[in-house]
Amino acid sequence: CLECLFGELKKEERKNGKIIEDIFYSAPAIITTVGIVASYQVNEAVKMLIGEGELLIKKVLFIDGKTNKSFIFEYEKNPACEFCSKAIKNS
Repeated sequence: CLECLFGELKKEERKNGKIIEDIFYSAPAIITTVGIVASYQVNEAVKMLIGEGELLIKKVLFIDGKTNKSFIFEYEKNPACEFCSKAIKNS
């Protein structure tokens, strides 16, 4: 869930300095960035359909269009999360 993800990002931010803060608090997305992200989404769907390549499961791809840097952040569900742990228990 987003609570698990953003809680993990705060931990990663402490490890990597300000890299995540710089990505999240930069200028709004320009149209070219939206097109790049859409291309990545289509690529993931095609990989899933043909069964080839490594999927971004339990991973988030960060793309910083201002610096042209990207990285992949891996995360796991937090069993103590007040949001998704309740949903898991109720299902």
